[in-house]
Amino acid sequence: MILKLAEAILREYPLCDSCLGRQFGNLLTGLSNSERGHAIKLSLAMEAHSRMDEDPEEAIEILSFLAYNGAHIPAVESLQKMGIEVRPFEKCFLCNNFLSRTREIAKKCLNRVKDYEFHTFLVGAKVTEEVLNKEEELSRKFSLKFSESIKSEISREIGKEIERISGKGIDRENPDIVFIVGLSDIEVQINPLYIYGRYRKLKRGIPQTRWPCSNCKGRGCELCGWTGKQYPESVEELIGKPALEMTKGKEVKLHGAGREDIDVRTLGSGRPFILEIKKPKLRKINLGELEKRINSESKGKVEVLGLRFSSKSEVKKIKEKRGRKRYRVVFKLDREIKEEDLEKLENLKGRILQRTPTRVLHRRADKFREREVYEIVIKEVKGNVGEAEIYCEGGLYVKELVSGDNGRTTPSFTEVLGSKAECLELDVLDIELEGE
Repeated sequence: MILKLAEAILREYPLCDSCLGRQFGNLLTGLSNSERGHAIKLSLAMEAHSRMDEDPEEAIEILSFLAYNGAHIPAVESLQKMGIEVRPFEKCFLCNNFLSRTREIAKKCLNRVKDYEFHTFLVGAKVTEEVLNKEEELSRKFSLKFSESIKSEISREIGKEIERISGKGIDRENPDIVFIVGLSDIEVQINPLYIYGRYRKLKRGIPQTRWPCSNCKGRGCELCGWTGKQYPESVEELIGKPALEMTKGKEVKLHGAGREDIDVRTLGSGRPFILEIKKPKLRKINLGELEKRINSESKGKVEVLGLRFSSKSEVKKIKEKRGRKRYRVVFKLDREIKEEDLEKLENLKGRILQRTPTRVLHRRADKFREREVYEIVIKEVKGNVGEAEIYCEGGLYVKELVSGDNGRTTPSFTEVLGSKAECLELDVLDIELEGE
C-alpha cells in the first residue's frame, strides 16, 4: 500500500527524499524522513527492475519518474545504461530543495551569531502560506494519514545540524538563542540573560528605575540637561552599567519585588530583584566580580548581594510574591507624644483598609486594599518625634498608615492618637518572600 501510494505521488509531484519520506513520517521511528524517502524510492526502483522482463515499458516508466521526479540516482544510472536520456530533476515541489541544504543552512545560522556566547539554542521554522497550501493539497489529494509537517522537519533537522557543528545543546524551555528559519531567510532572537540578587539602597533621592523627564518625556531638553531623565541616576542604572560592560549587552531592565519611594532607603537584607540584560554577547561572567564592581562603582549609594543566574519565569514569581516586610519609620505628631500613645500604637495590629493613596492616584487605580499589620514596636521618642518598627504584609502603604491620608487609610496613627501624624523618614529593613 505504501509503495503504491508513493508511486502515485511521484508520478505527479517532484519530491526530494525528505519531502517524500515526510508523507510517511509517523511510520517507523529511528529513521530520518530523508532515509524513509530514499528507502521508498529504492524499493520502487527494485520493483521496476524485477518487472523488466515481464513488462519493460512499465518498468522504464517507473524508473523515469523516479529519475526526473525523485532525483533517484540508481534510477538515473539504470536508464543511462539502457541509453535512455533522462530529464533532470529541477526542484522539489514542497521545499524547493531546501531540505537538501540543512548543513549549509546550519552554518549560516551559526555565522549570524559568531559574536555571541551561547550554550543552548532552539530552532523554529517559518514557511509561507503557499508552501502550507501545497502541503495541504498533497495530503488531501492522496488522503495521507501518516504525514508530518514541513515546519517540524525543518526545526528538527536544522537543530540536529547545529548541534553537530557547534556542540551546543537544544533547550525547548529557556534557550539562549532562537533561530527562526524560513525557506529564504533566517531570523535570530538573542534571549536576555537574567541575574537574581538583592539590593540595598543606602541613599535617599534615587528612584528604582530610570525615570524619564516629566517635561520632555525622555527626549532630552534644557530642563533635564538633555539627559531625558528626571533624576540623574537610578538603582537600575547603578547596577546595570557594570553588568552591561561585562556582558556587552544592549540595555538592562530591573525587575524588583516591589519598589520603594525615591525618598526611602532599603537596608538590611535588601530587596530581591532580577536584572534583565538584553542581547548579551557574553553570558558566562563571574558574578562575584560583577558584585564587587557594582558595590565599588556605586560609591555607597547601592550595594548588591547574593547574585546568581536566573530565568524569565522567576521574574514573574518575584513580582507575584507579596511576602512580609519590616520598616523603620520616623514620625512626628502635632503635639508631644505621651506615654499612653505608645500603647495605642503598639496595639495597632490586624487588618488595615487602604484606599489608593492620594499621592499615587495619578498612576494607580482608585480602589480599596486590605493589608495586615503584625507588629509595631516603638523604639524611641523625643518630644513630638518618635521612631517605630513596623512588621506588616507586603503592599501596605506605610506613609499612609502613619498619616491616615485624610481618612483613606483606617485605622492609622492619626486616627488612633487623635492627632495629626506625619512620616518624616522611612526605611525598608527586611523583605521576606515566600519560598526564600
